[in-house]
Amino acid sequence: MKPAARLNECGQSAWLDLIGRKLIHSGELLRMTEEDGVRGVTANPAIFEKAIVESDEYDDQLRTLIDQGKSPLEIYEAIAIDDVRSACDVLRPMFDRLQGRDGFVSLEVSPYIARDTKATVQEAKRFWRAVERPNLFIKIPANPEGIPAIREATAAGISVNITLIFSVHVYEQVIEAYISGLEERVAKGLPVSQIHSVASFFVSRVDTLVDKLLEEKGARDVLGKIAVANAKEAYQVFLKSIATGRWKALESKGATRQRPLWASTGTKNKAYSDVLYVEPLIGRDTVNTMPLPTLQAFNDHGKVEADTVVKDVDQARAQLARLSQVGINLEAVCAELTEQGLDLFSKALDGLLHAISARAAAQTFAKKAQLRESLGRRKEDAAAGLDSAREKKIGARLWARDTALWGAKNVAKTRLGWLDATKFGKDHAAEIATFAREAAQKFRHCLLLGMGGSSLAPDVFARILGKRDGGLDLRVLDSTAPDAVRAATRGFDLRKTLFLVSSKSGTTTEVDGFYRYFRGQVNDGANFAAITDPGTPLQKRAEQDRFWRTFLNPPDIGGRYSALSYFGLVPAALLGLDVNALIEQAGKVALASHARVPLQENLALRIGAIAAGLAKKGADKLTFLFSKNLAPLGGWLEQLVAESTGKQGRGIVPVDGEPPGTKDAYGNDRLFVSLSLASEAHDMSHLAEAGHPLLQWKLATPAEIAGEFLRWEIATAAMGAVLEIDPFDEPNVAESKDKTKSLLSGGT
Repeated sequence: MKPAARLNECGQSAWLDLIGRKLIHSGELLRMTEEDGVRGVTANPAIFEKAIVESDEYDDQLRTLIDQGKSPLEIYEAIAIDDVRSACDVLRPMFDRLQGRDGFVSLEVSPYIARDTKATVQEAKRFWRAVERPNLFIKIPANPEGIPAIREATAAGISVNITLIFSVHVYEQVIEAYISGLEERVAKGLPVSQIHSVASFFVSRVDTLVDKLLEEKGARDVLGKIAVANAKEAYQVFLKSIATGRWKALESKGATRQRPLWASTGTKNKAYSDVLYVEPLIGRDTVNTMPLPTLQAFNDHGKVEADTVVKDVDQARAQLARLSQVGINLEAVCAELTEQGLDLFSKALDGLLHAISARAAAQTFAKKAQLRESLGRRKEDAAAGLDSAREKKIGARLWARDTALWGAKNVAKTRLGWLDATKFGKDHAAEIATFAREAAQKFRHCLLLGMGGSSLAPDVFARILGKRDGGLDLRVLDSTAPDAVRAATRGFDLRKTLFLVSSKSGTTTEVDGFYRYFRGQVNDGANFAAITDPGTPLQKRAEQDRFWRTFLNPPDIGGRYSALSYFGLVPAALLGLDVNALIEQAGKVALASHARVPLQENLALRIGAIAAGLAKKGADKLTFLFSKNLAPLGGWLEQLVAESTGKQGRGIVPVDGEPPGTKDAYGNDRLFVSLSLASEAHDMSHLAEAGHPLLQWKLATPAEIAGEFLRWEIATAAMGAVLEIDPFDEPNVAESKDKTKSLLSGGT
């Protein structure tokens, strides 16, 4: 018999602090009850978050619920209720055999309502009715608002697991709430024999916080001892409570004891024994709910000795007294831990709901955009790229800013600011809009002076979305050809023209030449504004030449990834476009591309992984077949992909502007991407029918182009990871600039 099973002989039950669909439906939970001594299951929002987000066990149900239009919270509750109900059914035979002593599963009320007694009681009743199993515990926290909720729920006939108890004083209130709830039922002539309760007294977290304080005080003699001492004192309170006349009167009517449940019994300090919070807390009428590693450790080498929880109580009290001697207020520590616990569970639920929202966004987009993925004869090559993306955990590592994803030596650590594009846009939308309104009052025209990353995104906005009411007539100059320079302001009243000088480095030779030329024609700094990085020569020039306005872009955003920074959003606003609306579109893509959206649903990551997988096998021509209204996006994409992936003898060749051919016009070296507006006839399915790999989707409105900027930036980052190159450095770009300057300075 394993140690956890032998605990039953000592009057203690071992429960598992874990839940998950595979655990339940694979037979593993049943096996653990038969072989490992498990007699119950507890869960909380953090456990559900891990179960739902980190596995594919819930994919089918998630898709169904999303299709039904359920909210993220409704989806979470549906999943949690299904899992808890199923786990209850697995443990029901044990519950019946032991006459309700064990075989329980816990479902926690939302941490969002933890400070609302009425809402907590209502949710407890709702969950109780929804699961409809006698071996269910509803978990309610032991914060000040939770205590009266415990009494009300108990009086309503609900079995309650009171969670987040750290303080002996609070534990006394929990006992009183349970007894009072039972007494209320007795007074009404209602039965109490089918009501059960456990009081989850948290252990290891006490040491985690107290040990830090003890270290500060130099009181190392009681390090790692306070949590167990605190629990032993709590057990003494339990023993006193069941010896009172009040309790005996209830017990005579069939009431069941509210057992202390030792929670948070996984060892967090690696210097301590991995069974530190199990072996000393064995006692009658108790439960120890263990995380899986702790249960496995205890079954491997744990020692079972009866009634250890009542041994050395005087020593435990002396250890607790030591805290007062060194000026540590344990009650205050416990209050802080309660708040931390509520915050932890709230953040876990936040994360889970965000993950569900992301899945919903991806699924909704795929359906709305008529997303089609046909890999044809390149299916195996694409699968290899996708497998590489999974192995590298590209999604999680990208959003975690793990720059090792692109190799040990890279510049990515200073180039990932674009991942915060939606936050940047929201933070600066009002500022940008104000500038655009003021510009519209002073000017009629705008000429953007830029090259590459600083000019291509504005050009996309201008050509696809165009000027709106109240906006400026904006043109982009990114050519040094004399005819292009002269034509740039043809028809413009230069006195009513705003010249927007745009350069990340502030040293771009062409942009500097543009500025000198037009400053010679309009010698008034009030007609000029700049976008650049902090501390560049352009910023200094703007100050010296008294530019009207200078926007300093975050330096951790590379030029070709800057579409949704000042470099793209300021020109968009000058056109009269709604920056908030653009950012909203980008936000939808950010959500649908998040790390918690699995690869099979994450279009941005799939584009990158598939393109790189094919490129490694020779199909390195990423061919854009965009409809007429979206064609300008191709120029921006061409630079993004070419400069990001073309290095170290590897790369993907973007093909833009090539007239569409027949299905037989292409070789076996292509990946086609078809993008169009939903209102446009633009069907490229003949390519897929011929076996060519094709990714195809549609946008509902032109404004969704803002989201495509972010989607392709993410895709390109993924390409780099699969190709094992750094997509953020630009060795040849810098080399070209240096050679150009050298040639110009030499007069040739």
